[in-house]
Amino acid sequence: MLATLRLTWRLQRWELAILGLAGVGLAGALVVIAWQMGAIQAATPECWARDSDAPLEASLMATCEGPLGAYEGWRGPGDIASLGVAIAPFALGVVLGVPLVAREIESRTAGITWSLSRSRLRWLALRVLPVVGFVLLVITLVSLSGNVLLTERLDGREPGFGEMIAPWPIAVTRGLVVLGIGLTAGALLGRTLPALLVALGVTGALFIGLAFAFDAWMASEAEPIDVGPDQREASRIFEMGFRDDETNELITMNEYYSAAGNVMTASEPEGMTMIAWQIPAEEHPAWVAREAAVVGGVAVLFGIGSVAVVVRRRPA
Repeated sequence: MLATLRLTWRLQRWELAILGLAGVGLAGALVVIAWQMGAIQAATPECWARDSDAPLEASLMATCEGPLGAYEGWRGPGDIASLGVAIAPFALGVVLGVPLVAREIESRTAGITWSLSRSRLRWLALRVLPVVGFVLLVITLVSLSGNVLLTERLDGREPGFGEMIAPWPIAVTRGLVVLGIGLTAGALLGRTLPALLVALGVTGALFIGLAFAFDAWMASEAEPIDVGPDQREASRIFEMGFRDDETNELITMNEYYSAAGNVMTASEPEGMTMIAWQIPAEEHPAWVAREAAVVGGVAVLFGIGSVAVVVRRRPA
């Protein structure tokens, strides 16, 4: 096992060192930003013990002006760090996955190493498993640190579907599927740079397609929720409309204002309540599990594909 880890380090030491240090640095930054934002709230709880949309009372204006300004000052760095959390699974997967097989073929050492190994499958496992462990470790560190920041930024509210910081199961499966894409592209093409470009293109197409597919799926199961203080702010709104207070009949906003005689106004029509079609808060964990399962399944398919390519491919 130690020999395998030493070999992995020797083959990809620069990538592992840079990505590892970047992951630790990002996690540290996330925790520090979260700690600062939490400390500001703890020092002046009266400034946050209110509805987020309600204006400050006049008596609290002078007291809360400084803390609120300091809190907002940490939001900018927090947004940048959150972007790093979103990018991390993709960067780790592509940078580490592509060279695993492609570099061996490109340097013309695949014929020697494959012939000396008991089997190509064993060779591939010894190359891939340490990298998989590294990817899981870094993503877990970054993801959990990101959720610490998310908790502070949401002021006690639950995370929604539009957050940049993905839940840990989704982050992990994203990293694994991109690793599988990079590994498969490298094994097929046998050259690092072309395989890197192909992996980036396939990754982009895959996740754009998944985004559209999940949007359509979620829209088909969205439920009408009254617009008001209790509305789930972070959830994506798929449609706006009205509910008739007497009949409970639902009508979309476009349908209502397209009808003859209905004039658009800034307020709700008389006798109607404005609603938004959204996913209820309690269903958020279920949708996280669904997305993680789908992306994880795709990762398994790419893993099987990479094994098939390596087993059958010529060394050059």
